[in-house]
Amino acid sequence: PDEQNPLCQGGGTTTGLVLGTDFITDVLLISMTVEQPLVLKPGLLATNSVLRTLSEAFSKAGTNLLDIDAGEIGAEFRPALTDLGRVGMEAEIYLYDTLPGGAGFAGFVGDLGIDLFEKALAILEKCPDDCDQSCYRCLRSYKNKFEHGLLDRHLGASLLRYLLTGAPPIIDSTRLDRSTELLFADLE
Repeated sequence: PDEQNPLCQGGGTTTGLVLGTDFITDVLLISMTVEQPLVLKPGLLATNSVLRTLSEAFSKAGTNLLDIDAGEIGAEFRPALTDLGRVGMEAEIYLYDTLPGGAGFAGFVGDLGIDLFEKALAILEKCPDDCDQSCYRCLRSYKNKFEHGLLDRHLGASLLRYLLTGAPPIIDSTRLDRSTELLFADLE
């Protein structure tokens, strides 16, 4: 171990080094709890898709409601750091100020209360282009270009409706039929 380098702890040598930066900023934590049969199991594609979608919707809703630049608030998600989080029953989305030191935007977003959730649901349900999954008019941006394949506004709206009203999440039969046809074509 190298006592001068806190990144090199334990025995042996360091085979890889991750470079990054830490900065203090303002954060808003949104915790979600679901009940069976719904599960947000960490690491599953469906979980990553719905939580990434909700993260982007909350970020966009917050910046729209505060009338600030879209890049001023970032969003990420994780399983909750609880027993329920480990089994997929609780997840967290956190919104943060992208400015080191914080500008207070995350706190202002928290003050929006239910308006944030309603605006996010409107973004997910009412795309101006009525796209199938996501587009630059609703959720996509240059900032999230590597996640475009994960964004599904219908899936996100279904989970958010469940969280707000308790309505069971559903998949539209037309989308389900289209997905089944695509899968069948791939299998052929």
